[in-house]
Amino acid sequence: GEPSEITVTIADDDGGPETAPPGKPYALRLVCASSGDGYDSTGIAVSWQAPDFVGGAPIDHYELRYRPQTVTDGEWQIGGEWQAWPHHSATTSTVISGLESDVLYGVQVRAVNANGPGQWSPAGFHRIGQLDEICNILDEFSPVSSGRDR
Repeated sequence: GEPSEITVTIADDDGGPETAPPGKPYALRLVCASSGDGYDSTGIAVSWQAPDFVGGAPIDHYELRYRPQTVTDGEWQIGGEWQAWPHHSATTSTVISGLESDVLYGVQVRAVNANGPGQWSPAGFHRIGQLDEICNILDEFSPVSSGRDR
């Protein structure tokens, strides 16, 4: 027969192309930052799962961004420009602090490796406000010391 053409893609250990950026982080979790950790009620503790596909190189660090949401006709709308939050670490958690009270924030995270940044995760949302006081209450009654004198 006639010769045929074959395309070969080299894959790394997690099944993707060898020179690809990482996949999307997932399971984004946003809760109020605990005063026991040295944060006030204007912070959001953010954690996530590393992407299943890391790309052709190890994850170097994660990037985070956040923006306030607005209320229009009683419904939350995307509002404001994305603002970067510095997190140049491969750890999968951080605290975004110094935010405004009574505001709903959207947060996204993406992984970065030597091949570049991956895609942003789906947004997670958290509202800074009175409900955040529950963190302070739980912190006061926690049976485990948070590292400060009681």
